[in-house]
Amino acid sequence: MKGAIGVLLAGATWFTSACSAPPRPPALRSELTRTAAQAQELFARGELRRARAQFGLALELARLMDDPLEIGNGSYNLALVEADAGEFARARELLAEAEAALLRAGESPVDVHLLRAHLAVHAGDLAAADAALAELTAAGEGAPAQLALLRGALASARGEREATVAALQAAAAALGESAERPTSPELLELAARAQQFAGQPRAAAQLRDQQADALRADRRFRRMAQALSDAAQAYTDAGEFTAAADRALRAAQSHLAADALDAARADAQLAARAAERTADPQLRDRVVAMQRAIPPPLTAPPGAR
Repeated sequence: MKGAIGVLLAGATWFTSACSAPPRPPALRSELTRTAAQAQELFARGELRRARAQFGLALELARLMDDPLEIGNGSYNLALVEADAGEFARARELLAEAEAALLRAGESPVDVHLLRAHLAVHAGDLAAADAALAELTAAGEGAPAQLALLRGALASARGEREATVAALQAAAAALGESAERPTSPELLELAARAQQFAGQPRAAAQLRDQQADALRADRRFRRMAQALSDAAQAYTDAGEFTAAADRALRAAQSHLAADALDAARADAQLAARAAERTADPQLRDRVVAMQRAIPPPLTAPPGAR
């Protein structure tokens, strides 16, 4: 199994069929290849909902074929899409299926272990992520950049600036980049956190802006929206409230378009707090318009009437 965290597997195949009768195996394989290209293109364009549906159908058909390699690749790639959409519990379920299928196919599940470790960091289960990193290191699995990025994610989750910087430098060296002037979104993430830990919120905000630009260029729009949210918070910490409100509004707009309503509401609240500390009435009007555009929660919060 090949491919890095956050990248769809090269050479994986999926299929769908509109035929009422089961096609012959060569036709299935041909349709599988076409569906793989369609799914990857949708994901690359940032059309997350369509990509998720396409990958889900592909996985169901791979299960029908009982092809362990296709099941492993399909469930791993669908886990990537679910994780990108913030559906981490569903992603973990798919990773369990991917690992079992890849082992049955005689393939290494190293990418599964890496993604599972990153999800553990996100969930705050740092002990599980530590164990996964130790297992990968002992087994000699995982590319140096992947392992360094995982170490950086763990260090930043713990608020450990020196370890975060060390991981940034190791990952940059492995990727052939400069740790002082990173360009990839993952390195910019670590660099921003290192500046945050050093008490430099404006520098962290500028790095978040660069990260959002890089993610936009990669068409990773859900992560782009999160980077904008992080930039808004960093600009707030730096006392630059106009920039903070602007980034929060842009994040809210992107999250709203992706139906990530809870995230959109949080962004709109951050924008409102920042806009109140400016003298820009037009900015406040933009915030009001965004708040009106976001549907209210289906259930009222505790204590509400």
